[in-house]
Amino acid sequence: MTYDTDLLIVGGGPGGLATALHARRHGLSVIVADPRESPIDKACGEGLMPGGLAELAALDVDPAGMPFHGIAYVSENRRAEAWFRSGPGRGVRRTTLHSALTARAKEQDTEWIRTRVTGVSQDAHGVTAADVRARWLVAADGLHSGCGGRWESPRRRVAHGATGCAGITGCRCGRSSSKCTGRAGVRRT
Repeated sequence: MTYDTDLLIVGGGPGGLATALHARRHGLSVIVADPRESPIDKACGEGLMPGGLAELAALDVDPAGMPFHGIAYVSENRRAEAWFRSGPGRGVRRTTLHSALTARAKEQDTEWIRTRVTGVSQDAHGVTAADVRARWLVAADGLHSGCGGRWESPRRRVAHGATGCAGITGCRCGRSSSKCTGRAGVRRT
């Protein structure tokens, strides 16, 4: 059986790129399929906890940002906060994180194809998607995955949500994040 790659990763965001870096570290050839050019700017992946920073360091990725030492979750009636015991986290722009992961993946000879994967076929020897034959496929294309729900295992729907102020601004105002101005006068939305 001939393959175009060992691993096809559908989705070139932080999760997909971290997977690519781990796979390359273990000697696998990798192709990342994503229709968009990096970096993608969106409101997620901006507060890296200490464990996440340690994982990035193990991948030789060190995005610039601002340290923070704890986190608070705030609602109308409740507040939960904690200080990190294992060192600081880091507030990092999503575009900075994505660019750092992309640069490292390119250094490690990860290949890219600009396409949206909407179909996957699987047989006893591997998978085919976007005209790429691979031994394995990782669906890392997010909540509305074009391929993650194609297998027989049921996907659980989980509804959750949280608003709050992170230690990036040093806020202790007790307001929801939409009303928070923090000590620095920066409105968090």
